[in-house]
Amino acid sequence: MPSCCDDVVLVHWADADRGARQSADALLAEHDDQAEGLRWVSRTLGEFPGCTVAATRDPGGRWLVSTLKLHNGRPLWMFLRGSVDKATAAGAVRLLCSLAAEVGG
Repeated sequence: MPSCCDDVVLVHWADADRGARQSADALLAEHDDQAEGLRWVSRTLGEFPGCTVAATRDPGGRWLVSTLKLHNGRPLWMFLRGSVDKATAAGAVRLLCSLAAEVGG
């Protein structure tokens, strides 16, 4: 993984309290339902203004959906399908977060 991703503070939603969530650059959760996951991602970026990326994955690893909050207010979405284990999800979220500087996030 590129070194630019090393300093991203990624917090796993289920393992964190509100203070840890508020200090996160990226939040990663799990949802069984992709539609609920999409709603959670959108809601989370509004609730945690310091968070740059919110993402959720299927607990079985079938998909990952994440969004990068850009300064212009528009989201940059990333969808992955297939075998998305926890390590792959974390790497993808860190990489998307590192793109913030590149695309004006």
